[in-house]
Amino acid sequence: MKRLAQILRASAWLGWQVEANWAEPALFLIYAVAKHAHELYVVLVRILLFLLVFVPVSAYEPWLRGRLKNVWREWMTRSFVEMGFAHRAFYQMIMGGYCGQSRPTHQ
Repeated sequence: MKRLAQILRASAWLGWQVEANWAEPALFLIYAVAKHAHELYVVLVRILLFLLVFVPVSAYEPWLRGRLKNVWREWMTRSFVEMGFAHRAFYQMIMGGYCGQSRPTHQ
């Protein structure tokens, strides 16, 4: 019975040392890091993907903003010119006055 108690105590102590890794602090640190290595890799991949998208977008943002302004201005100019010349609207504005009012006379 005494021998069984010694074996159980020794096996419990050994199990505690293996599970908790208190015997070697360096081994405990390696185990603690390796236990969460998958999550670390997932976070690193997310950060890398974010940087791969964010850095080029932020670098080209001023150029893209200027390009969109120019495209919008060209579209607005074209649409106003087309509306002004549609169905001879330009000539009707000249002959009929400004905004439906009579044309002012210059003396």
